[in-house]
Amino acid sequence: MPGEVVEFSPRCTTTANRLNPEESVEYGVSVLKMVTPPYADPLTQRRTELPPALTNGVWAQTWEVIDLFPIEADKAAAIAANLIFIKTDFINQVKAEAGSITQQVLQGLGSEYELAEKEATDYKAAGYPATPVPSSVQSEVNSKAAKSVTITTTVACDAILAAATAWRTAQAELRDERLSVSSAADVAGDAIELDALKTQWSDFTAALKTQLGI
Repeated sequence: MPGEVVEFSPRCTTTANRLNPEESVEYGVSVLKMVTPPYADPLTQRRTELPPALTNGVWAQTWEVIDLFPIEADKAAAIAANLIFIKTDFINQVKAEAGSITQQVLQGLGSEYELAEKEATDYKAAGYPATPVPSSVQSEVNSKAAKSVTITTTVACDAILAAATAWRTAQAELRDERLSVSSAADVAGDAIELDALKTQWSDFTAALKTQLGI
């Protein structure tokens, strides 16, 4: 194992990567060449790493891909059953991750955000009057004042609405992507199509989290 301390001789106990070239030759230690694993269809095959093999003086990883269902009839049945399973698992993953993103943004303050959005919307519609100032708008002014930043109630109101618009837009994008990916996964014909959808969903959520700062 990498980093494992080995007693190569009574006078040499160390890790393999700390042997000098002469010691490596003396104790028969060689660098292992890492090899990209071959593709294995998760529905019908199993990939196993075999003991390293010596080829042209270089020890390298070796892999074996085994067909789990050599009989075609058995393979067809297994593909159908396994595809249903991994589709369901992925669709559930998409739902859970979409819910998690929403929760991270709102952090249990959903009703508070909705109230702030409503009060700011009404305040702007009224023409940003000097009085009364909605509590949500005043709270935005106060939060900036705590950082020694002075803003007007108009700026505070517009900041609330800008944040709400950004989140509403992200919310719509998240819902659209969740439904689209889930529907596409439900009718995917094989594991390759499903892998492409997994990559699409992963890339989308990563970009959305960056956009939302979570």
